[in-house]
Amino acid sequence: FPVTRAKRGAVVLAQHGDPRMRNQFGRHVLMATHLYGPGRTVFIGFDSTYRWRYLHEEYFDGFWARLIDRVGRSKVLDARYPFKLAVDKSAYRVGDRITVRAELPDDSSDATVLSELRGEIEWGPDTAQPLEWEPLPDNPSVYQAAFPANEAGAYTVRVAAGAGVELERGLRPATVEFRVEPPQAERDNPTLDRPLLEEIAAASGGTVLAMSQKDKLASAFRTHEVSRPLEYRDEIWDAPLICGAVMLLLTLEWILRKKYRMA
Repeated sequence: FPVTRAKRGAVVLAQHGDPRMRNQFGRHVLMATHLYGPGRTVFIGFDSTYRWRYLHEEYFDGFWARLIDRVGRSKVLDARYPFKLAVDKSAYRVGDRITVRAELPDDSSDATVLSELRGEIEWGPDTAQPLEWEPLPDNPSVYQAAFPANEAGAYTVRVAAGAGVELERGLRPATVEFRVEPPQAERDNPTLDRPLLEEIAAASGGTVLAMSQKDKLASAFRTHEVSRPLEYRDEIWDAPLICGAVMLLLTLEWILRKKYRMA
């Protein structure tokens, strides 16, 4: 069956050997494989595999047995992707750098599955952010994506495999969930921040002393002379002499007024 070209993301396994069977995209594709969600599809554009029996039965039987096993492996995995998603912790703090890893279960799996990973991170409505995957230099069967946690909340990583297939098409992606807690600097890093203390002390005109310098603590406080006037008040009724003198003057005045007929 003639085809125009291989679909984007497909792996071409065989092409036509006749130089006349070609177009502007190259030789015609006879066999190709492609990922769709957690499953794999295989296209075979010829119907002559039965002729392989003339060479030996194992060529025909072995080819179809391995092909069916390869394509149907997703059924064995309960329609799950042939890789595992994992994060370092189940809870992070705001400001932490989160690393998501996609790892093949064994070395026999096809590493090209990981090369076609597509994923995004969600932590709220309209907050989807794509992930950039990179292989580990020392282990090509492990891919990882890192991003900073800038906001607190529940995060969900959604990952699918297969180029040319968008996550929004209803495919069931592989997911992993975790939480990002608000920052708690005093609990997460309870060590002495001496540069910050010295900066605060310099701004306030103070100084920073260690426990070994406790003998300098008293002299670190700056004292100034303060004048405070003290006032003492006594009620006149509590002073007998003054009270008696006032009463005597009032009585003398009354007598003089009577004597000279002024009252």
